[in-house]
Amino acid sequence: MSQRNGGFAATLLVLALFFCAAPARAQFDFLGGGIGDGPQPVELAAQFTPATAERPAVLMVTATIEPGYHVYGVKQPAGGPQRTDLTLAPSSDYRLLGEFRGFPAPHTYIDEEVFTGVEIHEHEDQVTWYAPIELAEGVDPNKVKVAGSVSLQACDESCIPLDLEFTAKLGKGVEIGPLPEATSPAAAAPVTPEVNSGAMLPAAPAPSDSAYRLEKIELGKQRSLPTILLLALMGGFVLNFMPCVLPVIGLKIMSFVNQSGHSRSKAFALNVWYSLGILLVFWVLAGLAIFAGATFGDHFGDARFNVVMSSIVFALALAMLGVWEIPIPGFVGHGAAQEIASQEGPTGALAKGILTTILATPCTGPGVGAALGWTVKQSPAVTFGVFTTLGLGMALPYLLIGAFPSLVKFLPKPGAWMDTFKQFLGFVLMATVVWLLSSLPQEMLLPTLAFLTTVAMACWVYSRIPYGAEWGDRSQSYALTAAILAGGAVLSYGFLLPDVYGPRYQATVAMAANEQASQSTADLIAALRDSTDSERATLLSEPAVLTETVLDRPWQPFTLDKLAQVVIGQGRPVLVDFSADWCANCKVLEGTVLHTDAVDAAMERHGVVTMYADFTHKPQFLKDTLRALGANGVPVIAVFSPSDPYRPIVFRGAYTQSGLIEAIEKAAGGSSAVKVAQNTAN
Repeated sequence: MSQRNGGFAATLLVLALFFCAAPARAQFDFLGGGIGDGPQPVELAAQFTPATAERPAVLMVTATIEPGYHVYGVKQPAGGPQRTDLTLAPSSDYRLLGEFRGFPAPHTYIDEEVFTGVEIHEHEDQVTWYAPIELAEGVDPNKVKVAGSVSLQACDESCIPLDLEFTAKLGKGVEIGPLPEATSPAAAAPVTPEVNSGAMLPAAPAPSDSAYRLEKIELGKQRSLPTILLLALMGGFVLNFMPCVLPVIGLKIMSFVNQSGHSRSKAFALNVWYSLGILLVFWVLAGLAIFAGATFGDHFGDARFNVVMSSIVFALALAMLGVWEIPIPGFVGHGAAQEIASQEGPTGALAKGILTTILATPCTGPGVGAALGWTVKQSPAVTFGVFTTLGLGMALPYLLIGAFPSLVKFLPKPGAWMDTFKQFLGFVLMATVVWLLSSLPQEMLLPTLAFLTTVAMACWVYSRIPYGAEWGDRSQSYALTAAILAGGAVLSYGFLLPDVYGPRYQATVAMAANEQASQSTADLIAALRDSTDSERATLLSEPAVLTETVLDRPWQPFTLDKLAQVVIGQGRPVLVDFSADWCANCKVLEGTVLHTDAVDAAMERHGVVTMYADFTHKPQFLKDTLRALGANGVPVIAVFSPSDPYRPIVFRGAYTQSGLIEAIEKAAGGSSAVKVAQNTAN
């Protein structure tokens, strides 16, 4: 490695160390969902107590809150800040018997500033959320691990959304007071006292048979391993033509043109290195899926990852436009003549393969969704094999072209046209940056644009280092480049985000919540005016939950409780769209297939209730739901029939108009709501 390249590597190392430093990570946690190894304002500890003759087992999740911070209660009313939600991972070893409650009881007050008129429930210092659970018959409590997650918002002067996971083992429990006497666990009604009082608070009753339970989902006959491997090979090949990959595929086209002057063995070797870059990414993804339970494209839900990727692609676009030169032989040159003269090396080919594959991961296509969903319940060795086959499928065209260069003989010979093509790719990559930025939380957008400005300045400063310069001059330029990047990160994420744009966004969200609460109240009043006495009793018993389903609002936010209310309680078919802002494939399919006149007409004709499951920030309950549906990422469409709610029709990775309409008609065949409407019409 030359001294110039070594300096660039040192600059990248300084930047990497800066981003890994605790203060920077803490600032990123402001919007990154609390993912990371840095210190968090909330720490969890969990355990469960054994069942006795007097009461059932009780799960206890204790949150220790950093001084100055507070979190909101599990009963936080709608229209206020984010309430705390606890979700258990599906398991045959245990099930939840009642809802979670907090001990000690939260401090409550009526807000008069941000969420005007809304009662706020706050916990400080420490709170234990508890709920009764039941262990499966024959299960050894000493070997059971109750896994789950807590989604909450920790606030001081600003708020940090956190998704924290816990694993509870058998323990002595936390002192929350005696439970009432009961003759058996089945008859027990778990309660807890208020702080320092003898009063008893009855827990919610055990869920009825109408509660939707993920562990009861049946997916029908599973495909064989050879079939899955064939689907994985085909799906990996199709990934080369997905929207996510197209912006960087031009880099490989330029490589094919350059390779026309190489020997056949040299060209094949470079394509092998490119393919190795593809496989390396798939092997990392396989490890994350096996050991961390990550889903395909999971990393695009992390704001920090999107900032880093936006910076890399932006710097690459600047190189294409001639602002600077990337110090990797053959990666991007400064003109057609130099590009032809320089030979692409293994490092450049490997880097291109890695970059192309990382950008491909938000997309899934035919075969990819089915193959990845099948791995959810497979052994690590089988899962690794399927991911490897996906990588081989994506690498297949490059290996074939390396072995048979005549396949791309239609490409023009190297020449001045390459300069124009390269600059055009620079603008395509700029558009890719816009797409990456679109998945960031709104309050991060302007700080990230400010940081990209410093990335451009750093690239320009680096380009000013002359070849043959003395080490002292070069080291000063390297230090200045690193200082610009570090200063930009501090300015953007240490000042603009927490002190300027973060508070502005929180105020905007609060205003929107107030408007939504006012609209919900107006809708409720209208519904009460036009309803019967029995309908009024239903509406008034649980208005915050039932108004959306009663009023049939399209594309309601998906929850398992709402699914149970509609498909089991009301007997109506439900279509759920699992999607994410960063999933380009999802948006293409939604625009060209899902939200079309033919599909809309079928859903209206059969009284289908539509729900939207937003996987942008990867909430744990959606991860659990996707796994139960045999999926390992988005896009996914699930159609639930009231006549057989635990055998949904699932589309993974891709779907068609005819497939959706057929699934809707099949699901609506047992719909009591549709039958009533038809009988009325007749």
